[in-house]
Amino acid sequence: MIKQISVYDFDGTVVDSSHRYRTQIDANGVEKIDLQYWIDNEHKTLEDTLLPLAARFKEELANPEIFVIVATARIWCELSEKMAVRDGVKAQHIIARKDRNDQRGGAALKITGLKRLLNLKQFKNVKEIHIFEDNQNYLNDLVDAFNGIGHFYPSNQGH
Repeated sequence: MIKQISVYDFDGTVVDSSHRYRTQIDANGVEKIDLQYWIDNEHKTLEDTLLPLAARFKEELANPEIFVIVATARIWCELSEKMAVRDGVKAQHIIARKDRNDQRGGAALKITGLKRLLNLKQFKNVKEIHIFEDNQNYLNDLVDAFNGIGHFYPSNQGH
């Protein structure tokens, strides 16, 4: 029986994809991800490496009482799948953008996907929802939306 759900952001928490990540300052002076650079370097996904939190991710994945979810703002492409399987960080469920037309903010994307999933009857006995994030604003929104237990992992990718 599933007693806990663990929701992991992916980039900057479980995997280091900073080799294909950079930021830029927008017209309002706000630092944001340079999305075009990210898109242009998507072919380098297999060069992503595991971060220390991946060890906990794998331990939880092996525990039948914990359901592990990746909730990421990236598009979960064939290369993402290949890298996750290769490195043993393939979650039981993945919430991600389907394509480039999905322009929702990261927190909204994750909250919508999680609400849909958590309404399923197999999760009625869940006592705790742990959320692992490198973006403090996303973490706050997710913790508030699900009365979750937040775990902040600062990274250079948490924009």
